[in-house]
Amino acid sequence: METGEKVVTSAQFLIDSQASLTGSLERMEDMTGQEDMASMEHQPETRTEIEAPTMASHDMTYKSHGTLRLIIADENKVKISHAPIPALQWPSMTMDFSVATGVSLHGLKAGQMVDFHLRKIGEFEYEIAKIKAASMEKTP
Repeated sequence: METGEKVVTSAQFLIDSQASLTGSLERMEDMTGQEDMASMEHQPETRTEIEAPTMASHDMTYKSHGTLRLIIADENKVKISHAPIPALQWPSMTMDFSVATGVSLHGLKAGQMVDFHLRKIGEFEYEIAKIKAASMEKTP
């Protein structure tokens, strides 16, 4: 980059790009399914039903840690500045998260280091499935 060059900073650009990518991936999956069906038409019929084990996305959690910035008790939310979460390809950032029903925030306060688990609840939405004060490891 050089001085004077323009840089796109619109969040709408990022949302549009994500939507375009998602649509393209869905179309590719649809085409793959059609090709599979076409190739099956020429195969002798053999039925072997094998059910692969699956894990529903709402059962999977992602562990991280960070600084609890704010507890928004009336909305059952927290704001956390978290470390990178490689499994989600997220860099360090500060985000608001809903807190799952039954998860206690008792004893936690703003400014405190916390360990937490996220659970996916929507296409681009995650909630706190577990949270506790970060354990302080002693060094020898």
